[in-house]
Amino acid sequence: MSASLISHQHQGAAAANSNNHNNITQSSGPSYMGIFSSSFCGMFQSKRFSRTDACALACCGVWLWERNKFMVDGTTPKPWRERPYAIAMVVAVTLVGFIYSQLKPESPQLAMISFLGIGGIMLVILCRFQSDRTQFRLELAKKQYYLDHPNESPESIPERDNRNLQFYLYKHQKEISRAHACCGCFPNDMAPAVVTNARTTPIHNDSQVLTMDGSGDDRVHDFCTRIWQFIGSCCCNACCSAWCACCGMCAIAQEHRHLEKTLPLETRAAATISTSSSSPPEVWEHDYITFQRWSEYAPQLQRVRDLNDTSWTSHLRAMSELSSRMVVGVQGLVVFVMVLAILPFIKMSFWQLPILIAALLQPALILYFVYWQSNRFDISLDAVIKYFASGFFICTGMAVAYESLVQCVTGLIMLVSYIIGGIAVLVEAADDAGDDDAANEEEIVEKMIEFILLEAVLSAFLNAFIVAALVEEISKYLCFWMVEHPDMEDASRTPVSRGSMITIAMVSTALGFACAENLMYVFVYTPPNVSYEIITLVMRSLLPIHPLAAAIQSIGVCRRDLEKDQKMQVGRIIFPAWLLHGLYDFVLMVYAAVIVILNGDDLGIEDEDGMDSSSSSNKNFDRDSSNNNYGQGDDYPVQYIPYDSPTPAPIDPDDIDFMEELATSFPSIVVGALIGILGLVWYFNQARLQRQRLMFQTLDPALGVGGVGGTAASSLQLESTTLLT
Repeated sequence: MSASLISHQHQGAAAANSNNHNNITQSSGPSYMGIFSSSFCGMFQSKRFSRTDACALACCGVWLWERNKFMVDGTTPKPWRERPYAIAMVVAVTLVGFIYSQLKPESPQLAMISFLGIGGIMLVILCRFQSDRTQFRLELAKKQYYLDHPNESPESIPERDNRNLQFYLYKHQKEISRAHACCGCFPNDMAPAVVTNARTTPIHNDSQVLTMDGSGDDRVHDFCTRIWQFIGSCCCNACCSAWCACCGMCAIAQEHRHLEKTLPLETRAAATISTSSSSPPEVWEHDYITFQRWSEYAPQLQRVRDLNDTSWTSHLRAMSELSSRMVVGVQGLVVFVMVLAILPFIKMSFWQLPILIAALLQPALILYFVYWQSNRFDISLDAVIKYFASGFFICTGMAVAYESLVQCVTGLIMLVSYIIGGIAVLVEAADDAGDDDAANEEEIVEKMIEFILLEAVLSAFLNAFIVAALVEEISKYLCFWMVEHPDMEDASRTPVSRGSMITIAMVSTALGFACAENLMYVFVYTPPNVSYEIITLVMRSLLPIHPLAAAIQSIGVCRRDLEKDQKMQVGRIIFPAWLLHGLYDFVLMVYAAVIVILNGDDLGIEDEDGMDSSSSSNKNFDRDSSNNNYGQGDDYPVQYIPYDSPTPAPIDPDDIDFMEELATSFPSIVVGALIGILGLVWYFNQARLQRQRLMFQTLDPALGVGGVGGTAASSLQLESTTLLT
């Protein structure tokens, strides 16, 4: 690190310590004591760092860690061709996905071996990352020591001869070495509050006393904060005084909060939009992955906006390096899939290519009407691509991972409910029936049907409202919130223009997630038949619940950020979208489950011909989405998921009467469509009222975040961003 940077760090640390003195005199609860400026479990405690805290939850924080490393020593990540571990990971995922999809029906053992193989590769990669991250954390600890002890510079006292430094590192050894463990315990770094006279008692980081987030001026208590506090309280803190460390995500967020307080900071916002070359480059204003500075491409974006240039080529030429790479990558992926389709040993039909292209064009078509036709100057094409990619790649991965964890909890709840309820039903039925065996059997069957119906409703409720709606809505919000773009920092626009920008960004994120989910449902969950895959895609495209829920969330975000409504925190932002999404999924799930149970498919009841009804074509498919590993049936009423056997027989799509299945599910489709229409009407009404309030702020900036400039006619069309269907 250069001498000037250390000097800036020292000034930032001194300012932070000055603020911390004030925090001490006001502290009344537990406080943080450790090397850095905030607690290991201090995520989502401060609005200032909520974006990067959210980024730490994505992909085990790998991008945020690379950004931290870049900010300290200026090193950029190696290209993919020079990263053998990353290449091995990509190849392993591709091979496992291919083997699993091709061999699961015939050879589940081989599929299991392939999953164990990729698990081993992931473990090796995580261990490799753990070593690099721990070394980086050690270097941060040393730099912090030298900031707190400026008289002991490395030039004056060699590191190996500095006993104070060695003792300092030994004292905080656990805090350094355990933070990036793949799975383990981190010593609790919170202590009872200490009220000290800040003017007479100096504070150094080896005996530092701070609040959990390191800043007492912008603490928030929103939905994410309370969830994180609940998780932190449950993670061993009560019994063994330790936090749970998982893949170093909390440590990476802690290191970033520390760096952002100690590295030199300058005012963000319109400075980087300016074309003046005399403006100094901002410290944190650059893209992830490529680390291209905003000042390198933001002027081109602003120029296209100022000229009202409607040409596609102008918008494409103004894009950043990261967006250009993603566009080229998508084109290469489509070409790669087309090549796979023509290979003779790949079990992929050529007619699946048009379906794949249609699945990719569906979100593009929505964005054309929602964004390009009416709001292309409120937010740049570069930003739309980045938000879409965040939803497609990051949000999908987060949803799959965290839905699996939540599903373990709900599965345990259902297991306990089945055991306790089943025993109670059998005992009650036996007591009511007496000694009559025939009556006893009939009574048990009736009681069991009622019990299974109740359990199916409970399972549908948990899967719809908790596993699917709650996790996915939080994931979409976080994936929107974690993206940093110069468009969002431009405070010179009108409130209406900024409202349109927020809505388009959130809808783009949701469309990316919905596109990835559509691909999974069409090519994984649906039998390999052109009719079924087309109808599945059409049904999911006609009922776009994800972008609608994201548009509803944008109402709350605009109220919080533009109208400055302090009561509008994350919980209130997510609640309407969660309610709509949960009701929509619940109707589809509970109807499908009840139909299956009433038909006797889950009970093995014989029909009038003496045949076991479970031997019908429905046996091979699970319409009750409680057995799904992902998605929980959301947006699609008919589930074609193997169930009831770990090694199901190969499925012949010709044995299924799809139109009969569709007719059976028609009532749930109608109810789901009505729920979606009600949500759309509610959004249009709220958007109209909010647009009026924002226009009033434009006329009277003292009432909010008004300003001058912005886009002309397109900035007055906030509600047109909801043309989702």
